[in-house]
Amino acid sequence: MLKLIAHADAVEEAGGNAPLLTGYADHPAVRRLLGPVWTPIREVLDTTPTLLPLADFAAVDRAIQDCGRHIVAMWASLGVTGRLTEDDQLYISVR
Repeated sequence: MLKLIAHADAVEEAGGNAPLLTGYADHPAVRRLLGPVWTPIREVLDTTPTLLPLADFAAVDRAIQDCGRHIVAMWASLGVTGRLTEDDQLYISVR
């Protein structure tokens, strides 16, 4: 879903329009699930040049990775949690 939103955002921006989720800001799924995940990612993307200097790449990569906590929180709000086992296997539980 996030890849779809990213693509749609890029198309909207290229057309001179507002980001995709702007028009759906009041929708419950956007307010509760997608907005809290996509908004921080979008903030990083909006403040990062398309071609950034190599010296800045690691910091931007870290900023995007830090947004992962919002994805984890979204899944947890739906009752889905996961963890890595000692042998690096993903264990997912659903309540």
